[in-house]
Amino acid sequence: MNVPTSYGEVEEMIRAPINDKDRWWINANIDDSLNHGHVNLESYQLILEEVLKDKPKRVVDIGSNLNQYAYLFTNEGIEYVGIDVNASMNPLTYQGCIFIAGGYEQVREWFKDDVIISHLCVGYFIEKEEVLCKRLILGDELRRSKYDKYGHHRKECV
Repeated sequence: MNVPTSYGEVEEMIRAPINDKDRWWINANIDDSLNHGHVNLESYQLILEEVLKDKPKRVVDIGSNLNQYAYLFTNEGIEYVGIDVNASMNPLTYQGCIFIAGGYEQVREWFKDDVIISHLCVGYFIEKEEVLCKRLILGDELRRSKYDKYGHHRKECV
C-alpha cells in the first residue's frame, strides 16, 4: 500500500486510475459494510447529508477504519481521504479514495481547508478543538441529535 508523505502526493494518488484487483476489493467491502455495522452506515449517511449541503471537493475522514464508507462520498463525486492509525487491515484505496496510515496530528496542516468528518474518533481520541478544518461534521453528534439512547427517532416538540 502506498501512503502519501506530502499533500502533493495526496493530490496525485487520489486521481490515479483504478485496476481490476482494486475493483473486486471495493465491491467486496461495500457488500460487507452493508451487511455489518448498520449503525455506522446510518451515521455515515447522516454525515453525507450534511456534507452534500456544501458539496465540497473532498472530505477527510479521521478514524476511517477500512475506508469502507468512502463509496458514499465518491459516488457523489466527492474525493475521500481516510486517516487511521491502524493500517494493518488493508484499507480500500481507489480513484477518488486514498488512505493515510498514521495519526491525524501528523497531517492536520495539510487539510485545514477541507471538510473533516469523523464517526467516533474526534471527540473521543482527538479533541474537537485540535482539528483544523473548513468544517467539522461528527457522525456521533448527528446520531444523538436524531435518535434517543434507545435508538428511537426523537420527536419534534410542538
